[in-house]
Amino acid sequence: MSNVELEGDHQAVFKRFLLDPVVLDILAGPFKFFSEPSPQTKTAFETKTSAINVTPSSNTRYDIKELKEDALWLSKTAKIDEVLALRIVVQEYQSRASAQLQGRFSEEELTSLRKAAGNSQYSRQIPVSLLSGGTDPEAIQKEFETEDNRRQRIFYTYLSERRYLLKCAEQLFHVFFSFQDTQNENGKGKGLEVASSWLETIGKALAARMAARDTEEFILGCIKAIITNTQNLGTSSGWWGVDGEREDVESAWARNQLLEATHAMEIIWEFLIFMLEIPSSQVALAWFRLQQGCEFFNNFESVR
Repeated sequence: MSNVELEGDHQAVFKRFLLDPVVLDILAGPFKFFSEPSPQTKTAFETKTSAINVTPSSNTRYDIKELKEDALWLSKTAKIDEVLALRIVVQEYQSRASAQLQGRFSEEELTSLRKAAGNSQYSRQIPVSLLSGGTDPEAIQKEFETEDNRRQRIFYTYLSERRYLLKCAEQLFHVFFSFQDTQNENGKGKGLEVASSWLETIGKALAARMAARDTEEFILGCIKAIITNTQNLGTSSGWWGVDGEREDVESAWARNQLLEATHAMEIIWEFLIFMLEIPSSQVALAWFRLQQGCEFFNNFESVR
């Protein structure tokens, strides 16, 4: 992310979004974002999806009943509040066109691909599996729209939200701390001033948000999250029930636990290097208890 370069309107939109006070609060407390459902969140969910705000109609492209059912399913399964679950469900709905383009080819599409590829050098670079196994377009569409496949896509969207929230926070902290470190180095007898990029500006705003909080409490929250991730690796996800576990789902879920733990460790590293001179005994003890609990990660098997 530190190497991201955007121009014109795109940069302005990203900057405005990331500097929004609500977004900064989320990035400053990423481990508290996926809050549990409550009577208040249930009421907010019913209000946002009520007929006065979303008028049911047979002419609309979306099915509000289906969206509500999927949101309540996600809320119950992931133990997150209903409004947040609804946002993730809507995000999956908005990305369906992209998901369909990346899905299976119909026989007609494969025929066109074979003709276009011909016997050129490019055709030999296309995997045989890609040019075979086509089926009827209606069958593909019917399979795509099944509840099981739809909720699997929602599940993957949820996992993506979790890990990218942590990665985004870590990268912004890294950009800001690195910029501050460079400034400090240049300030030692050189009198040079380094111009900040738009990401460093956002990182500075995020660091200012963190300054009003207890840094050690934040690190302890990171450690607690890592403990949860490592414990989750010893169990199944439970998303499709004991009798309905799917290998692809379980693999994605386990991989996400490792990625979340990795991002949390990266955040801890940034804070220990740049913000804390000497960690307190509470932080050190929590860290070594984590290491002891997972045997210093020596018995972890790779997840593919």
